[in-house]
Amino acid sequence: LPRPGERPDVYCRVAAVLTCGLSYAVGVWCMWVLGRRAGLGAGWRFVWLLGFALATVLPAYTRQVNAGMPQLAAVAALAVLLSRAAEATGRRRLALLLGAGCCAGFGYTADLGSGPPLLAVAALAVAVRTRRVGPLAAFLLGALPWVVANHALTYAVGRVWVPLGMVPEYLTWPGSPFDRSNMTGVARHTAESFAVNAASLVLIFLTSNLPLFLAVGFGWLALARRGPDRVEQAALAAWCVGVWLVYALLSDNAGGGCMSVRWFVPLLVPGFWLLAKLLAERATFRADFAVLAAGGLLLAYRMWHLGPWLSGPVAGQTAIVAGTLGAWAGVRALALWWRYRSCRWRG
Repeated sequence: LPRPGERPDVYCRVAAVLTCGLSYAVGVWCMWVLGRRAGLGAGWRFVWLLGFALATVLPAYTRQVNAGMPQLAAVAALAVLLSRAAEATGRRRLALLLGAGCCAGFGYTADLGSGPPLLAVAALAVAVRTRRVGPLAAFLLGALPWVVANHALTYAVGRVWVPLGMVPEYLTWPGSPFDRSNMTGVARHTAESFAVNAASLVLIFLTSNLPLFLAVGFGWLALARRGPDRVEQAALAAWCVGVWLVYALLSDNAGGGCMSVRWFVPLLVPGFWLLAKLLAERATFRADFAVLAAGGLLLAYRMWHLGPWLSGPVAGQTAIVAGTLGAWAGVRALALWWRYRSCRWRG
């Protein structure tokens, strides 16, 4: 390969492929495994996977280097390993939990806003699932090198233990658009502004990832039923809520100039994992998912052309979102009417 100074375009493309492109491939493969474990047949598993891979912000985030995609791959691999460890025993379980700890530790390093909560909820899931010290120790041992290396490197560079972006003095370079008044990592909200920021983060993210409307509205039905991965799914769902609240409290810019909310990209994994279980157990929601994914495909195609670093909505996004949600409302109303008629016939 040519030197970066000679061909910066080649260097940037290779860097993007080796980080975000590879992460995308790992994430999609892990989701295929999770869909099979959730009980989806091959046909609907493929439709569901298309929704994840091509009807969300993920294609746009493969185009340039960002931290969200590597963390998404780590969360997807973590979910697979925790799911398999839940039914394993002996040394195999310890090996799986050691690998899961490595994934959680890597996810910790990718974003110190969402990473620590990820490690905490995963460790809690292991403790609840196994109720033994040995498996939990194996998990934490896998995560430890990543956590230590992250903070050691940060301290070596900046002589602080927190992320450098949380230190106001490191944001005083000439022309910096950030200071203590608008930097991420500072709690500055009133109760009213916190509620507005929290609601806006959810709205921005959902309107860029349309299939997640089904997960937010009906994912609780999947968690309410017992299943082999219920503990792990509940833990990652709690992680999503925790990350949302952390950034609602400590930010006010929705991730800056980016497509949707860049901090929330890894949250697609728990959301679609719940959707897999929902679609496997309740076939009545499959038409809902197909409609939302169809609208998401059109929107994702537009976002892919623009890449991840865009401030503001995509051209035509409002019309696509409104049309898709309107069609979904019609499908849901038709499903409810059909269920009502079926109950009357049985009666």
